Amino acid sequence: MNKKLLAVAIAVGLVGCNSSSSDSDNQDRESLNLRILHINDHHSKLDATGPVALNLGGVDTQVEIGGFPRLVTKFNELQNSNTLRLHAGDAITGTMYYSLFREELPDALMMNQVCFDAFALGNHEFDDGNEQLAHFINTLKNGEDACGTEVLAANIEVPSTNLSMVSMTHTRSST
Repeated sequence: MNKKLLAVAIAVGLVGCNSSSSDSDNQDRESLNLRILHINDHHSKLDATGPVALNLGGVDTQVEIGGFPRLVTKFNELQNSNTLRLHAGDAITGTMYYSLFREELPDALMMNQVCFDAFALGNHEFDDGNEQLAHFINTLKNGEDACGTEVLAANIEVPSTNLSMVSMTHTRSST
């Protein structure tokens, strides 16, 4: 009997949890248009690749794809006042750029040209250990042309020697 009473009480309580009391309230609210520009898994592929054969609408086409200069240009073209620039991780490893110039961090330097609002750590960002990861994060946040990209991660263990490179919680608001 108590379970039924509890279930009814919860159901009645949830009835009042909707975000508005009427449809007219919803009509008065201003809508938000949000543009999300996103990439992931670029794996140090900083140069364009191609030509690549594509069939677009029944037309065989040869195109170059990728390349960070092209990406920077396109992100800047698509930018508006309500745009989030996101990178979902796995920026590093995969080409000779990373193998030969890992200390110079070409990926972080190019990512600073895009000026991502947030970057989520992928598994490859951990490939060369905590010291290299700290160097990468520091370059994104404080390096040449850095724009303060927020670095996102969850469920990671940070050695006490590297605690200064992370903020355990961070809230970012937008106006």
